[in-house]
Amino acid sequence: MLYMIFAQEIIDTPLGWMVLKGDQDHIKVAHWAAEDELTIGQGTIPAEWKSQATEQINAYFKKERKQFSLPLKPEGTAFQEVIWQRLLEIPFGTTTTYSEIASPEQARAVGTAVGANPILLLVPCHRVIGADGSLTGYAGGTDRKDELLRLEGAHHPQQLRLF
Repeated sequence: MLYMIFAQEIIDTPLGWMVLKGDQDHIKVAHWAAEDELTIGQGTIPAEWKSQATEQINAYFKKERKQFSLPLKPEGTAFQEVIWQRLLEIPFGTTTTYSEIASPEQARAVGTAVGANPILLLVPCHRVIGADGSLTGYAGGTDRKDELLRLEGAHHPQQLRLF
């Protein structure tokens, strides 16, 4: 019988609870959670990334870290994984648009891939905004997206900075 290895870390951030899930070696999911979701499915296996993730996320919110160095392994289609890799290339404090990530003709497909990003914050989809400077959607809520961009000093829409 095959068993799925499961590890989970819950981090209290200034913008709410962040839940990270994965296996012993990799983070596969990170999302913002409501307090009532926090008691469901507590991970029990040890994983080195748990303490590293807590330390790095806390340092990010203190403006002591601009980049994460965690073992990420989001799972999606080949196209999604290419787009998520591109998101990792967007520098801290910088925003870009969907059509800048790929060709303007692919903007809609890019938007769908960005919206399917399973590892919020660590794969910085919050740095992608609309061509008109609007915040567009964010799985964690546009208020949280706005706060993340402000924390990073990416003032929008007046100062749209493309990478």
